[in-house]
Amino acid sequence: MSGYHVVGVARSYNVLSGDQNAAGPFNNKWRAEQVRDQLQAKARLTVRPCLTCGGDFESEGPHNRMCDECRITKREVLPACTVSKARPLSVTS
Repeated sequence: MSGYHVVGVARSYNVLSGDQNAAGPFNNKWRAEQVRDQLQAKARLTVRPCLTCGGDFESEGPHNRMCDECRITKREVLPACTVSKARPLSVTS
Protein backbone atom coordinates (compact mmCIF):
# COMPACT_ATOMS: atom_id res chain seq x y z
CA MET A 1 0.00 0.00 0.00
CA SER A 2 1.18 3.52 -0.68
CA GLY A 3 2.50 5.65 2.15
CA TYR A 4 -0.21 8.31 2.38
CA HIS A 5 -1.01 9.55 5.88
CA VAL A 6 -2.84 12.46 7.50
CA VAL A 7 -0.97 14.96 9.66
CA GLY A 8 -2.43 17.82 11.68
CA VAL A 9 -0.63 21.13 11.11
CA ALA A 10 -1.75 24.11 13.23
CA ARG A 11 -5.54 24.20 12.67
CA SER A 12 -5.56 22.21 9.44
CA TYR A 13 -4.78 18.73 8.12
CA ASN A 14 -2.55 17.70 5.24
CA VAL A 15 -2.17 14.41 3.39
CA LEU A 16 1.48 13.46 3.11
CA SER A 17 3.25 10.93 0.93
CA GLY A 18 6.42 10.15 2.80
CA ASP A 19 7.47 13.60 3.96
CA GLN A 20 6.03 15.49 0.93
CA ASN A 21 2.65 17.25 0.94
CA ALA A 22 0.30 15.34 -1.40
CA ALA A 23 -2.92 17.28 -0.69
CA GLY A 24 -4.29 19.93 1.61
CA PRO A 25 -4.59 21.84 3.74
CA PHE A 26 -8.08 20.74 4.84
CA ASN A 27 -10.25 22.28 7.53
CA ASN A 28 -11.19 18.95 9.09
CA LYS A 29 -9.58 15.57 9.59
CA TRP A 30 -12.50 13.67 8.05
CA ARG A 31 -12.01 15.38 4.66
CA ALA A 32 -8.25 14.81 4.77
CA GLU A 33 -8.83 11.09 5.47
CA GLN A 34 -11.32 10.90 2.61
CA VAL A 35 -8.78 12.40 0.18
CA ARG A 36 -6.07 10.06 1.55
CA ASP A 37 -8.34 7.06 0.80
CA GLN A 38 -8.96 8.33 -2.75
CA LEU A 39 -5.23 8.78 -3.36
CA GLN A 40 -4.52 5.27 -2.07
CA ALA A 41 -7.22 3.79 -4.34
CA LYS A 42 -5.79 5.64 -7.36
CA ALA A 43 -2.28 4.39 -6.51
CA ARG A 44 -3.56 0.79 -6.62
CA LEU A 45 -4.88 1.10 -10.20
CA THR A 46 -3.04 -0.97 -12.78
CA VAL A 47 -3.49 -1.16 -16.55
CA ARG A 48 -4.94 -4.51 -17.61
CA PRO A 49 -6.42 -5.86 -20.84
CA CYS A 50 -10.21 -6.28 -20.84
CA LEU A 51 -11.18 -9.97 -21.04
CA THR A 52 -14.03 -9.12 -23.43
CA CYS A 53 -12.66 -6.59 -25.95
CA GLY A 54 -8.91 -6.80 -25.25
CA GLY A 55 -8.55 -3.03 -24.81
CA ASP A 56 -6.43 -1.65 -21.98
CA PHE A 57 -8.17 -0.03 -18.98
CA GLU A 58 -7.31 1.01 -15.42
CA SER A 59 -8.25 -1.94 -13.21
CA GLU A 60 -8.90 -1.76 -9.46
CA GLY A 61 -7.42 -5.24 -8.99
CA PRO A 62 -7.67 -8.89 -10.10
CA HIS A 63 -11.45 -8.86 -9.46
CA ASN A 64 -11.90 -6.07 -12.04
CA ARG A 65 -11.18 -7.64 -15.45
CA MET A 66 -13.75 -6.00 -17.76
CA CYS A 67 -13.65 -2.37 -18.90
CA ASP A 68 -16.63 -0.18 -18.02
CA GLU A 69 -17.92 -0.12 -21.60
CA CYS A 70 -18.03 -3.94 -21.86
CA ARG A 71 -19.51 -4.26 -18.36
CA ILE A 72 -22.36 -1.86 -19.25
CA THR A 73 -22.99 -3.56 -22.62
CA LYS A 74 -23.07 -7.00 -21.02
CA ARG A 75 -25.51 -5.78 -18.35
CA GLU A 76 -27.86 -4.51 -21.09
CA VAL A 77 -27.70 -7.80 -23.01
CA LEU A 78 -27.97 -10.28 -20.13
CA PRO A 79 -30.72 -9.98 -17.52
CA ALA A 80 -29.79 -10.10 -13.86
CA CYS A 81 -29.09 -13.63 -12.62
CA THR A 82 -31.75 -15.20 -10.44
CA VAL A 83 -31.46 -18.21 -8.20
CA SER A 84 -33.20 -21.18 -9.76
CA LYS A 85 -35.45 -23.32 -7.58
CA ALA A 86 -34.98 -26.30 -9.88
CA ARG A 87 -33.67 -29.54 -8.45
CA PRO A 88 -29.95 -30.16 -8.95
CA LEU A 89 -29.02 -32.57 -11.70
CA SER A 90 -28.41 -36.10 -10.53
CA VAL A 91 -25.03 -37.61 -11.38
CA THR A 92 -25.07 -41.15 -12.77
CA SER A 93 -22.10 -43.35 -13.35
